[in-house]
Amino acid sequence: MASRPFVLRERETESDWHLFSTLVRFDAVYYTALRANLRRLVDYPNLWAYTRRLYAYPGVAETVRLDHVKEHYFDDLGLVNPGIVPIGPELDVAPAG
Repeated sequence: MASRPFVLRERETESDWHLFSTLVRFDAVYYTALRANLRRLVDYPNLWAYTRRLYAYPGVAETVRLDHVKEHYFDDLGLVNPGIVPIGPELDVAPAG
């Protein structure tokens, strides 16, 4: 992703949006609940910039409800401690600048 802005082409494709839905949840849920905790997404500058670039598309931010995602994984699915939904981490997905 360092050599081009999107996964397959110079323009976003369906593959980018499928990957985005996973990446945007990573630090908020997968890092802790699924114990994928070697590094956070923000520790990978190219993937973090890519995620933020897709998040900046018109209408996308309104579809990202990390509070709902965390509640689903931590409470509804009961993966860690049912009834306990972590407050953090706070993520600033909005593009820099």
